Amino acid sequence: VAQDVASKLRVHDIKTCDAVEVNRLLDSGEVFDQGTDFTEIAKKMKADYVILVSFTSFRIHPEGSPGLYQGAARASLHVWEMTGKGNDRKLKGIYRTYHDTKYPAHQPVESSQQTEETFVVKFMDQLCEELARFFFDHPPGVEIG
Repeated sequence: VAQDVASKLRVHDIKTCDAVEVNRLLDSGEVFDQGTDFTEIAKKMKADYVILVSFTSFRIHPEGSPGLYQGAARASLHVWEMTGKGNDRKLKGIYRTYHDTKYPAHQPVESSQQTEETFVVKFMDQLCEELARFFFDHPPGVEIG
């Protein structure tokens, strides 16, 4: 998710940290949540903002329907901005929201119509696109359809 959202941000000329460094941090086994102080990490990566996306729910099958695919996720987004100068730089929370997504929006897909891997790729692409849209201007109604 981090790599895909960052990739979509870069398409819109939004500079992001090195994906390899971010993945190394995420793979470290350390637990990150909205209570984590990301100040030292942000300083090390020379970041002006930190975005945390966490999921409170995530599934690819509708409840009770293992033969169907319909992705659903609820994500929380937290954003901090680096403030201050020199050694007094610290992160300040500036934004928090939740986002629900469903793919496809109206009708589940029968598992006989596509592989689980293909479905997951499409679902994740839509999910990451929707999350990235929180951080760049886009035409009204682009979410429809």
